[in-house]
Amino acid sequence: MQASGSTRILRTNQVIHLLGISRVTLWRWERKGLFPPKVRLGPNVVGWKETDLDAWLDSKSQAGAQGDE
Repeated sequence: MQASGSTRILRTNQVIHLLGISRVTLWRWERKGLFPPKVRLGPNVVGWKETDLDAWLDSKSQAGAQGDE
């Protein structure tokens, strides 16, 4: 997902589109501590580091693979 040497920040709409979830689901996951922390970019602007999301997705796919065994 990421070019080497730089960290992209994905905004809320990009994250919910990437994961195929609603804003409410994203909010719930955040509140429960089930999702990587967001980065505050300004007073009304937040996003997530693409590297954090990649690591989170990898952990989810590994957990699913372990459950298949």
